[in-house]
Amino acid sequence: MAESDVGACDDVFHRSLSALRAKLSLPPDPGSALFGATAHLLRTDQEGSWVAVDEHGTVLGFGQAARRENLWVLAHLFVAPAAQGGGVGRLLLRQACEYGARAPAGLIASTPDPRAIAAYGRLAGFALHPVLTASGRLARSRLPRISGVREGTTGDLDFAADLDRAVRGGPHGPDLDCLLGGGARLVVAPDRGYAVAGDGRPLVVAALDEEAAVALLQESLARSTDEEVRIKRMGAAQQWGLRVAIELGLELRPWGPLLTRASPAATSAYLPDSAFC
Repeated sequence: MAESDVGACDDVFHRSLSALRAKLSLPPDPGSALFGATAHLLRTDQEGSWVAVDEHGTVLGFGQAARRENLWVLAHLFVAPAAQGGGVGRLLLRQACEYGARAPAGLIASTPDPRAIAAYGRLAGFALHPVLTASGRLARSRLPRISGVREGTTGDLDFAADLDRAVRGGPHGPDLDCLLGGGARLVVAPDRGYAVAGDGRPLVVAALDEEAAVALLQESLARSTDEEVRIKRMGAAQQWGLRVAIELGLELRPWGPLLTRASPAATSAYLPDSAFC
């Protein structure tokens, strides 16, 4: 991938995701902003960023993987609708996996596309964890008074990195800087957890205990400014998050699974961002 490919890759992302949502009879997702993630990952992990092009140089698809200490993350793998089914995704996935071959732990946040789920599910060492997504208008009157949570500062980033190592297998590192630089806010439960709150959804919730995770999730939702909010991924181990979503009037639906290799992310008090997991 080159810098000149970033715009075309972002276009492939939006067209691919829109086509998938239409196929699933879901409305377009206004919360599918990339937060500059494509360009960011090209800067941090150039060797993990690849594009597939046709004979005219048109971008048909792209894949991006990140290495964060011992953790490999498949951040993006999208193919333009017209090019799907022709092996483009398989080639991009192979390149991404080669980039993470030496990393002992791995994370993939899949879309609900059955072909993607099957491809990731075949990868050696990965376990597949079904998840639900929650979305809708927030019943703000049901939000409790939240205590023990404060605004985060740059002084909290080392704590966030240590917590990430415990709950997902590696720090977010520069990816957290990318989210915060894109307008998200850092919220901290001192010595217990942190969250990254976006305009329409919590982007990351990470905690050492469920009580702190609940408070951070509620605070992130309370800070949302969009009419429609979304909690992207919650699995069987995040019953605390599912209860929050139900209590606040959000609708639960199946979504793409989280896949893990030697990572505790699916069983921790942790909710991942899609691109950076």
